[in-house]
Amino acid sequence: PNPSHFEKEIDDVLTNVKRLVEGATSPNQRTTQAAEFLYFQSRVLRKLQPESYRIADDYFQQIKGLNNSSPWTAAATLEIAKIFENAEAKVKSDDQVFRGMMIGVYEFLSELPQPTKSANEEIVSHKLAQLYVADDRLVEAEELVRGAKQNSLWLPIRANLAEKKKNLRRSASLWQELEEQSSVGTTIWLEARLKRILVLYQFDKPNATELLTRTIALNPHMPPTFATRFERLVDRWGIR
Repeated sequence: PNPSHFEKEIDDVLTNVKRLVEGATSPNQRTTQAAEFLYFQSRVLRKLQPESYRIADDYFQQIKGLNNSSPWTAAATLEIAKIFENAEAKVKSDDQVFRGMMIGVYEFLSELPQPTKSANEEIVSHKLAQLYVADDRLVEAEELVRGAKQNSLWLPIRANLAEKKKNLRRSASLWQELEEQSSVGTTIWLEARLKRILVLYQFDKPNATELLTRTIALNPHMPPTFATRFERLVDRWGIR
């Protein structure tokens, strides 16, 4: 679609939300109708412009302002969360404004009353913990980790949190645990091995370099993206 035309569509959406809120016969009806409308508009936005997180944040601010706890509110916010997920890979990892917006969306999802969030509760908590760790909000991250299930899904967050808290041996141990729970040579295994080597290098350089060279030697057919990342460490650490 033409960008300028789409901007007009966004303005129309926000105008229509205002009309719905003002035109219904009861407060709950008004906000529920507006939330339903925003759900469908957010879904359309995700289909047409799946990485437009700034527009999605405009919609999100409208949803928050409705103070509505109907399933439409959860559905609309989930659509917005998906847009942020789509955009995340293309935004710089240190973009605090983007991360702050995304945290706001997931915090809102985590606070929605049952049963609207029940099916997505662990996914939301997991993503929120990831974002808290990246944002150095370690107390909030640790609280979510304590309440999480003891499974491999949470091991990377536990490992990153331990590293942020300067508990490097604990972090390396957690990455190793994820390796042991994964098939050798898979993407998950290679990512965990790479992270373990990086953490290990901070307190045990000889073992880290030995593990790096051994990993490369024993996995000659790893995917090119991982081969490049391992080889860059070889060059950076001057192992050759």
